[in-house]
Amino acid sequence: MTAPKLILKTGGHSTGRQARANSLPLVVSLAIILSSLVAFVLFPSSEVTFGLLAYFLTAVGTALCLAWDSLAQRRGMKNPNFTANRMQARILQLLALVGVAAAAAHIFKISETAAEFLSELWGLT
Repeated sequence: MTAPKLILKTGGHSTGRQARANSLPLVVSLAIILSSLVAFVLFPSSEVTFGLLAYFLTAVGTALCLAWDSLAQRRGMKNPNFTANRMQARILQLLALVGVAAAAAHIFKISETAAEFLSELWGLT
């Protein structure tokens, strides 16, 4: 006679390996900040379209990376072998604040261009 087989339900997660938090949101957030700073330095202030694109990318992109990491780590908690990376979450929070500051710098640059345009339009110069 054979012994009965024991079936373990794991919820679709592998129980044999240690799972770790994905570092891709951190890399993407850093790339967004660096590209925003490069756009701020390289593009002249007359390029409003690049300024707006950099503004939205910086302000929204870094916040989305923070949300992405938060959701991924919460989903990972379903796996009993998952190791959360709390330091990565703190760094992403800091990068989101840096993203807001960089977005404010882009707004100031865009507002200078808009002020020049409006002053010329209304004949104030």
